[in-house]
Amino acid sequence: MLLKSDLPRAALAKQIYANSIQVRLACAIRFVLTRSVSFLTYAAISALNDQLAVLGEDDHSFA
Repeated sequence: MLLKSDLPRAALAKQIYANSIQVRLACAIRFVLTRSVSFLTYAAISALNDQLAVLGEDDHSFA
């Protein structure tokens, strides 16, 4: 049972809990976005390397 003197503490505890959920969510979103950008960068570099390899093979075939 909450007393009148406990109400500010309860409100503060609720706010801290809500803030911790927001921080966890923000960290999770940041983690996912960072991984996505890393993967897309890797995929783009890999595709570019594959394309350069194909162009290099074509150039050597005429030599």
